[in-house]
Amino acid sequence: MCGLSWLEELISYAIATTFVKDETPVSLLIISDVESGKSKVLEKFNRIPSVIYATDFTRYGVLKEWLPALRRKEKRTIIVPDIVSLLSSKSLTARQNLISFLNSITEEGIVSIQTFNISIDLEAPIKCNVIIAAPSAIYRDKRRWNYWR
Repeated sequence: MCGLSWLEELISYAIATTFVKDETPVSLLIISDVESGKSKVLEKFNRIPSVIYATDFTRYGVLKEWLPALRRKEKRTIIVPDIVSLLSSKSLTARQNLISFLNSITEEGIVSIQTFNISIDLEAPIKCNVIIAAPSAIYRDKRRWNYWR
């Protein structure tokens, strides 16, 4: 993408931070106008072995399908090319749970989760970084702010 090499470099650095021992990986929220190339740049990273590139998932899906690879550090980064696609198909509770989960996995890490269908107790927290792209319009339209909470 012409003129977006700086973004590609920034994403590369963020992914590289997941390999720095005893440090918290750097996550990114990329906000830009629609059709500005952010998703195309992110798509370049979908073949990296340590990256999970997904357009849609749930907290349960992450725990069931990706947790073992995250635990073994085979996967270290979750890339979401469009947060609108990820969150728009979910109920308010599902959106809140997913956002809270992504916040936890990037900050303090996952140690214990107890729900009606999943029980996880880990000896060490599992952390990864998250790289998400979002259109700037969702931040400019104040009428939609409650939707994204």
